[in-house]
Amino acid sequence: MRCCLMHLPVRRGSAHRWAATRSWLIIVSLFLGLAGSLVAQPGTDRPPGDAAIRLLPPENPLAVGRTRMEAQPFRDGVARVEFLLDGNSAGSDQKAPFGTWMRLPSLPEPVTVEAIAYSEDGARLGSDRLTLNHHTDRFGVSFREPEAIPGPGTYDVDLDVLVPTLQRIHAVELFWNDEALARFKDAPYQHQLTVTDASQSGYLRAQVSLADGRSQEAVMMMGDAAWRDQLTVDMVQLQVVIRDGEKGLVESLVQDDFAIHEDGIAQTIDRVEHAKHVPLTLALAVDTSVSMRPYLPLVSLAAERFLDGVLQPGDRVMLASFDDHPRVLQPLTNDYLRLLSQIDNIELGEETSLYDAVAFASLSLAGHDGQRAIVLLTDGEDTVSRLGFSQSLEVARRVGVPVYVVAIGLGSPQHRQELKTIAKRTGATLLPIRNAHGLTDAYETIAEELRSQYLVTYYSSQPPDQTGWRDVALRVTEPKLEIRTVKGYYVNP
Repeated sequence: MRCCLMHLPVRRGSAHRWAATRSWLIIVSLFLGLAGSLVAQPGTDRPPGDAAIRLLPPENPLAVGRTRMEAQPFRDGVARVEFLLDGNSAGSDQKAPFGTWMRLPSLPEPVTVEAIAYSEDGARLGSDRLTLNHHTDRFGVSFREPEAIPGPGTYDVDLDVLVPTLQRIHAVELFWNDEALARFKDAPYQHQLTVTDASQSGYLRAQVSLADGRSQEAVMMMGDAAWRDQLTVDMVQLQVVIRDGEKGLVESLVQDDFAIHEDGIAQTIDRVEHAKHVPLTLALAVDTSVSMRPYLPLVSLAAERFLDGVLQPGDRVMLASFDDHPRVLQPLTNDYLRLLSQIDNIELGEETSLYDAVAFASLSLAGHDGQRAIVLLTDGEDTVSRLGFSQSLEVARRVGVPVYVVAIGLGSPQHRQELKTIAKRTGATLLPIRNAHGLTDAYETIAEELRSQYLVTYYSSQPPDQTGWRDVALRVTEPKLEIRTVKGYYVNP
């Protein structure tokens, strides 16, 4: 049985309408990264076309460990650039090209880098910011403040807006009932609301719209007691594959056939769904080291058959490649023909950043609801990753997305064991093949599993502030069935 874990703090009450879309994976507070990719996001406070300095994102999207950050001046008179890491001094440079070495966390945690340009006499000329390892594929709006509007009074309103990468905000608007209060083009999205004594009822509404016409909104009702007495619960979703030996996949189980214990404590299952009825978010990660050249025509054909057999309306897929470092070739899309065209135009590199690719693809799907999976294709061992095997596995386990590994040849026994461990610990499987002619069968095996999964949901009975690793044991009434899933999840402070 294979399981894809999600741990989702959900606020109950009508005031937080973004509760469902703002569901966070267990590790999102630690690893929130990537817009369908790990990218560096420019700060929104830079005036377009009027920047004195601009930070250059590092080439490798997994910004970890010792990392070189550089900044390019965009006006004359820049004599010194000071670099900050999460608001703390991290170095300075008085000679172009301006840059410094920074010591980032060993795992790809979100960090903010700022470059401040000064003139020779010490006058501040401007600044720029980049958030590294930051996930921005989500789209929505929610209220940071206030937590409630119990009655008349003055309230500071602060909105949290998430916008997908490569998308542009058209407007962020704030309303009290049908009266427009404020319209924003840029952050911060803050306003002071005054509710008069005459107001017996009302609602605060925030709406964000994108240039492509999409919009999201959040609503907070005045006097919403459910919100004032909000309850945080931990929703856990498990993707599950069950097999009956040589008989194959089992798809006939119902909710009463499952039982779950968390840290030895019996849990009440909320629902069991067939994953084929749940939207799928999929990442294809392809090794593009030069040794893959003979296989690429077959890779494209096998991928086309795989996607045609597994994708349904509402599903989305992204394409990533990895050689010297991982990169996104096609962000999440429901147009898989566009994705396949990217495979046909792949450029090859010399090295293989396999471990970085595992973490990169995992983080690419962090924060997405429903059924998720990674299908990683490689023909060689890691040669250049910044992350080691144990670090890559740690990221993958924390995110909880199943990583299916299709390996053309397996290399050394240690390499084989590492790939098997990554797949098994994330609730997936390793599919070794002798040559690229086995790709179609390997992809079909994965497609069958994805179509046959169960999505098991329960609300943890443990205190939400009890952080760290939680063991999860899932059983079914028929003891002879093979159950593949993750064995637990992380709860971070």
